[in-house]
Amino acid sequence: VYEDFARIPRTTAASTAATAGSAAPGAPPGLGAASQVAGGRPGFPVGVFADGAMPEKPPGHIAADAVYVDKYLLWQGQADALIGSKDAQGPGGDQSDLQMLLQELNEAVSSAGPSGAEDAAIFFARRILKHLYEAHGSKLHVTFYVACLEVLAQSPVGKRVPVELAQLFAMADDERKFNKEIGEMLVRARLLSLPELDNYLAKLLTTTRSPSATELLMHLTKASILRDQSLSYQDLYNSLEVLGKLAARSPGSEPILQLVEQARKAGAVALVASRPPTEIPAVVRDKADPSGLREQTISLFEEWLRLLNSAADDKLVGQFLVSLRNAALLKMDDTTDRFLRLLIELSVNHSLSSSEGQQLSYMASDAFVRLISTIVLHGGGEAFLSRTLSVLVGVIKRDADERTMAFNSRPYMRMVVGLICELGAQESQEGAGLRYLKAIGLALYSVQPISVPGFAFAWLELVSHRQFMPKLLMAPQAQGWSLYEVLLVSLLKFLEPYLRLADLSDSVRQLYKGTLRLLLVLLHDFPEFLCEHHITLCDAIPTTCIQMRNLILSAFPRNMRLPDPFTPNLKVDLLPEISQPPRIIPDPERLLHEPLKTSVENFLRTRQPANFPVELAKRLYLPAAEAKAAGTSYNAPAINALVLYVGHVAKSVASPLNAAAMDLYLRLAAELDSEGRYLLLNAIANQLRYPNSHTHYFSCVLLTLFAEIKVEFVKEQITRVLLERLIVNRPHPWGLLITFIELIKNPRYNFWSHEFTRCAPDIERLFKSVANSCMGPPKPEEDGAAGSSTAGQATGTQGAAALPKETAVRG
Repeated sequence: VYEDFARIPRTTAASTAATAGSAAPGAPPGLGAASQVAGGRPGFPVGVFADGAMPEKPPGHIAADAVYVDKYLLWQGQADALIGSKDAQGPGGDQSDLQMLLQELNEAVSSAGPSGAEDAAIFFARRILKHLYEAHGSKLHVTFYVACLEVLAQSPVGKRVPVELAQLFAMADDERKFNKEIGEMLVRARLLSLPELDNYLAKLLTTTRSPSATELLMHLTKASILRDQSLSYQDLYNSLEVLGKLAARSPGSEPILQLVEQARKAGAVALVASRPPTEIPAVVRDKADPSGLREQTISLFEEWLRLLNSAADDKLVGQFLVSLRNAALLKMDDTTDRFLRLLIELSVNHSLSSSEGQQLSYMASDAFVRLISTIVLHGGGEAFLSRTLSVLVGVIKRDADERTMAFNSRPYMRMVVGLICELGAQESQEGAGLRYLKAIGLALYSVQPISVPGFAFAWLELVSHRQFMPKLLMAPQAQGWSLYEVLLVSLLKFLEPYLRLADLSDSVRQLYKGTLRLLLVLLHDFPEFLCEHHITLCDAIPTTCIQMRNLILSAFPRNMRLPDPFTPNLKVDLLPEISQPPRIIPDPERLLHEPLKTSVENFLRTRQPANFPVELAKRLYLPAAEAKAAGTSYNAPAINALVLYVGHVAKSVASPLNAAAMDLYLRLAAELDSEGRYLLLNAIANQLRYPNSHTHYFSCVLLTLFAEIKVEFVKEQITRVLLERLIVNRPHPWGLLITFIELIKNPRYNFWSHEFTRCAPDIERLFKSVANSCMGPPKPEEDGAAGSSTAGQATGTQGAAALPKETAVRG
């Protein structure tokens, strides 16, 4: 964008120090003098931005010194003259004289002395911005003066420059300030304070609905958020929200609405921006290997390939390993890392260069795997495997960063699969295979989809591989469960922004389907894993993914036989399993941190202080920046942890429904707004699982809330939380079914008398459909009531679109 000026070396702190100069402020010929502006020429406001001394100068602003004015006029005149001559010469001319003018500007700032440096930099910046807009000329003119502003802003005394320029921009009464080309360049270089600009545009759109401001905002959105991603949705959050609301109320504004929605999704699904340099090992980033190392590696690798092709015996393999040690390639130092990196690069390059159509040759990759596994099993052990995996992870990240869309993950996936198959089955030493699998699992965590999106499909294939997942989850004493939970959560966190915004491209949709299939395998083969880790898994799933959450909450231990929830007159409280607490990881005692944990315990014991629920509701909010990124005002994981911890403590009291805990739930439901209450009710519904003491307790809590709260709106919200989980496809958690059946069947709750069950014909049909699915069709004489209890399945999905605001699945 800045042509030659993007590459101009900035003066170091040593040259500008903590000083800024007596750069002479002044006005461009015919524009700068205060008398000219005051004489009626349209421009930036007189008396605030004019060249003379400012009346009632606010703190931090400097008075315009006559010497500054003269020097600035001279400097600017030279700059304009040079730019005009170079425009006449055409592109490709020498730019050194313009670079000298940049240097003069820098030196002028540095000569102002410690006391006037910052004010001088601000004065120059304001003058240059004024000239940039009022004398808008060629592209060279714009890029040069933007480069001048960048020099001032990046100087040690230029921290206030973007804020001052944004304030100048806001106060200027001139339509020329909405020039899209200049605005884009200023914003891209962060020369206008984005919070100041965002608030100004939001206020302007609210009060005047300025077409020029709308066009500028749309241009910045297209160019800087969607195209270049130099800005994020959060940078212009307030103005884009106002623009979206205005467009929603204006007919024919669908393109604006679509643009705002695209920007919102782009901001939500932004993954990792720039990878920290330390994330890729130095030996992977630096390819300047010692002389002869590459040739030596190629020679040794070719020899290894010949040994494999000739089916060499153990003696020849041992001799080859000795030659590697004699060459100092297995000393676990920098040379070893470079040797491994070269082997990986040779293998990958061979696979990609020898491909025929879509088929790749994996001969070199398989040979690499055999070599690494041989070294590991002949003395290298877990330490050598970890070192190899560290280098492999670094090469994957570097390759993905360099190749971007052309990155091919298949050779790397082949290597990891080979290591899993070769080393995961080793039982020669006690637990050796599991230790190797854990090392591979840690490597997979390092290349999780958030870190390397281009490796996501290969990554999902690897973590669900038949030689990896079952062996990790079937390890004695559940030794591999915590690692696999971390891997699964990292996958869900990658999908979360896409699923929350329903922004499923074809590739994301395929990844989502693969994740559902993985969860189904876990539900069928390893349900105990889902039972124990349901808290952390549900925290990573957005509230809109109801079926995915149902998959996790439907798990129950394989040694348990579920009672039929549709059994007439089922006495849930008399079931033998209902008194057994579930095993949960992490332990509920560790869910809350101090001092919140102590405050909650104190309230449950004493119900003091009386205003604790009010203060607790305030503590559940997210900071503004985090709320924008998360798409919600509340800390949903904190609400989930609080609900479970309070229930855990209440169950330790003799009473089946601890009064203080119930009071806290009731008070929170009353204090929270609609969004917070919805998250609170979802947190309670997340504990409605297989028969256990928690399921019974939280079922009673939800039903008590429905009975005790007199506000119809809250009853409707409780119904929504239950209903939206039932109208999706199976499976449905057992505790969810018995709670909803109790709600619609027990006359204590008088469910069918509430207006929201029959506010519209579609709604009434939906409720009857779900009730019939849960309880069987009503008898003729009971038509209009809930009906009697028979078995069935939830099928009423067709009415979901017609639900009112507080009952619709997506709200």
